[in-house]
Amino acid sequence: MNVLAQLSSIPVRRTVALVAPVAIFAGACADFPSSPGPLDGNSASVAQASVTPGTFSAGSKAKKTAGGRLAFAGPNGIYTMDPDGSGLALLTQGSDPSWSPDGQRIAFWRFQNGWASGIYVMNADGSNITRVTLDGYQPTWSPDGKQLAFGCGGICVVNVDGTGRRSVTPPGFVNAYQDCVKDSDPSWSRNGVIAFTRWPDYGVPNARCLSLLTALMFPFDFWTEIWLVEPDGTNLRSIKNAEGDALTYAGWPAWSPDGSQLAFYTGGIGYDAIAIVDGYGFEVREVKRRSPVNWEEFLGGPDWSPDGKRIVFGSAANWGFATLSGELIQPAQRQLPSRFAVWSWSRR
Repeated sequence: MNVLAQLSSIPVRRTVALVAPVAIFAGACADFPSSPGPLDGNSASVAQASVTPGTFSAGSKAKKTAGGRLAFAGPNGIYTMDPDGSGLALLTQGSDPSWSPDGQRIAFWRFQNGWASGIYVMNADGSNITRVTLDGYQPTWSPDGKQLAFGCGGICVVNVDGTGRRSVTPPGFVNAYQDCVKDSDPSWSRNGVIAFTRWPDYGVPNARCLSLLTALMFPFDFWTEIWLVEPDGTNLRSIKNAEGDALTYAGWPAWSPDGSQLAFYTGGIGYDAIAIVDGYGFEVREVKRRSPVNWEEFLGGPDWSPDGKRIVFGSAANWGFATLSGELIQPAQRQLPSRFAVWSWSRR
């Protein structure tokens, strides 16, 4: 049975941020079948996915979208396409694709039988799939393309060839069966700083294990925050607002290409939004707010265009781009094969 079909039968707790828990889960676990097929490390079947016309609520069609190529996960796995919505291709089963800095490879993870079953890397066309780890979730690349940071309960780093694994931040309470989730969604800036989503202790007591499945289903039940850390684990700190308080109900951080700003998803009573903050916090600016929340279409884990001037967001028929001033741009009238897109935009 599809992961989403299983989740649809689970009673839902709605929290202050009012974001659909099933949508949150799918943003990380990607609408894809719970039983991936055999892994072929030397080949991949790349399908041109069918699309149907969609609509976008605001913006101009006339402006040319930036270069690079987009990646996201849908019901059958990982897709890539051009920013105008053309060239949509299905590559392989998996979730949370992340482009390498040179745009030649994609890292991703797979979820099977309720567990994270490993981090993988493939070529941009879906070929040469290689397993990097036996566990972990939500990978991101180092600026030099030689390492991956990923969720491992805390945040871990590993060489792309699978060697040299180390812990950057520790997991939560560890029981006999699994590392409990404390950190997720890493994003590695060109300046070396790793941003990530943290599930703070006051929201999740260390004595209670927060499983990956529970964390991804009910993130805002646990007052998620965005934190920063150096790759060696030092200088751990949270992003704060103008009052000096940690930003809460926030996640899916994405560094701008120059490493100076973070885009992220956030929410509040009756709304959700895509916002920007500089690397030191304090000045938070929304570039897209939606009210009321659409429970059927996630506003998206955002990412930046190669020139740093636009941010991609949204899902299904209501995906598009926002400029830093908040102008909305419709790239094409296309319906995405995903209601819960978490985006990655290649820099080349």
